[in-house]
Amino acid sequence: MFFAISCLFAYRQVLKKEGVVSAGLVKIENINYVYSSFELSGEGKTIALIDNYIIKAVPEDPSHTFLILRTFLDQNYIVREDYEIPTEGKVNCAYIDGKRITADQVLNALTDIIRNDNDEGTPFYISNNGTEKNDLKSVVIGYEDCPVGTDYSIYGIGKIDDKWAVVLRNELGTWDGNKLPAIYHELDTKCREMLSECGIW
Repeated sequence: MFFAISCLFAYRQVLKKEGVVSAGLVKIENINYVYSSFELSGEGKTIALIDNYIIKAVPEDPSHTFLILRTFLDQNYIVREDYEIPTEGKVNCAYIDGKRITADQVLNALTDIIRNDNDEGTPFYISNNGTEKNDLKSVVIGYEDCPVGTDYSIYGIGKIDDKWAVVLRNELGTWDGNKLPAIYHELDTKCREMLSECGIW
């Protein structure tokens, strides 16, 4: 028992780092981080302790550019201040309903829809208390070398009018009573099959 407690104490001492956590900035051993919002697959191991804060790694980011800042009651996401999050370019990952997807068929289909080059889509309504809103799965995408999802421009993906489709946030209208006008873009067969293989449906 004493040995186990001693090991735990020694482990915590190793993890203790010099740093400061404030409302607008987190400093970990002279590296500045800022608060951010992104999608990830889960929590990695604890890499540092600063006062009452636990710093956890992001599993898909071995460079520790993105980190999780935790307390007993709260959790925040942070990113290195000197890292410029890409907002366009090649889509390298998508988080659908919290699950990380890297299949080319899915990423290419989402890229085509986001760029919206040829498909005008189909108008429809999302009901506030209907299945359309509840059945749409969340989608967050990441570009280029970014290891996590940072682009929330897709409102959701799901089955609409018996078709698997994507809805973009910038094509949402304004609520009219209990209805939200929107536009959906149908997914091709290969993309639907790949999403099924990935366990999304």
